[in-house]
Amino acid sequence: MSKKVGDLCVSVGGYTDKSGIKKKLWRNIGVALEDETGNVTLKFELLPPMTIDKKGYPVAWVKIFISEEKHKNSTSSSHYENKANRYQKDDRPEELSKVEEVPPF
Repeated sequence: MSKKVGDLCVSVGGYTDKSGIKKKLWRNIGVALEDETGNVTLKFELLPPMTIDKKGYPVAWVKIFISEEKHKNSTSSSHYENKANRYQKDDRPEELSKVEEVPPF
């Protein structure tokens, strides 16, 4: 049985909050699941927008917001927590359900 690791999200814009801090708007496009052996599977419900890199290859940037349950269950430092672009708690959307209100890209 697979367990949810986190939500797959893409930035679809930005805004400035009441205190003048710039924040990003996120759209949930899927989920990251971990099986019993530790392998992670990405399930996309929408395909992320693509750009073309300097060599002409398509590139898509997707951010995984690690679920709180995954953080609570981790007793040791996991490979998810050691990623260089790990988010700050303040960067996380307050509710991913609000992201669904953003029009499709």
